[in-house]
Order: sequence, then structure tokens, then C-alpha cells
Amino acid sequence: MIRLKRLYIHNFKQLQEVELHFPDYARVLVQGKNEAGKSTLFEALYFALFGNALATESGSRGLDDLIRYGVEKARVELDLQVKTRLFQIRRTIVRGKSNTWELDLCAGDAVDEIRGNTA
Repeated sequence: MIRLKRLYIHNFKQLQEVELHFPDYARVLVQGKNEAGKSTLFEALYFALFGNALATESGSRGLDDLIRYGVEKARVELDLQVKTRLFQIRRTIVRGKSNTWELDLCAGDAVDEIRGNTA
């Protein structure tokens, strides 16, 4: 089973800085007013996993559209656990450039670092 542990969002769309820590055993309810950023939380999660923007009714979007207005870069970090392994995913988008990603695979004291710009 995959368990979400932590989601950190910085300058992603309208979210300036958000850090969520998920409980080990619970259900999570996300609620808020219209345009509060509920869907953006899920889009940040999707971006962390797949490195792409979600397609909208008007078609696909570029990664620059994910960066908060008036800043040059955005960052999303996602920690998730599968059995005893912790996966730490970090993605950074810089306006007009390719996104960069980092993946740390942690098992006990061992950490495998994977870095790059392509899957």
C-alpha cells in the first residue's frame, strides 16, 4: 500500500507556501471556499508524481502555467511510503526552462539518490 507522508508546495499556481503532513492511518478531508486551492493541492500531487500539468477543458497546459504569477520558479516535494521504503520526490520548475527532479529512495539507513531531467 502507498501512504502519503508529506506534501510541500512553494509558489505553485496560487499557493505560496503549504506543507501538509499526513497521518499514518486516517482519511483526509479537504474542504474550503471556492478558489481556496483545494484542486491545486491535487494538481501539485499529480505534478510531483508525473512531472506534467493536468489537462484542462481548454486543453493541455505548459509547466510555466504552474508557476505562481510574478515569480520565477515553483517547487513541489512529496514523501510517500511503500512498505518500508520512503520515496522523497522533489520537482522544481523554472520559468522558460526544463523542470528538474530529484528522487531519494530511503530504506533504513541506506539512501539511493537519483537525479535528472528525464524519466
